[in-house]
Amino acid sequence: MMIATLAIVYMSKRPFIEIDAEGNTTLAEWRSEKLNKELEELDEAEQYVLLAKKSGFFPCFNYKSSTTIFLNRNERWKYGYTTKGEQGRYS
Repeated sequence: MMIATLAIVYMSKRPFIEIDAEGNTTLAEWRSEKLNKELEELDEAEQYVLLAKKSGFFPCFNYKSSTTIFLNRNERWKYGYTTKGEQGRYS
């Protein structure tokens, strides 16, 4: 446990775990604030699904063997969530 804690502290740009005189660990204040902000954003997140409006080939960056994928009309391509709202990420 102590080795893992030290590795986490060492690998980060600034320590996010603080150790007091008795050896108790706590989350650094800056990291706790960041965590709370991220949790608040998730509470406001929206779930979405991407559907093909028409049958055809669409760009695909997930497969090494092909740069396109064929989808039938109304076929689901992706489920996801966003904390940014509708900003036109997908056409």
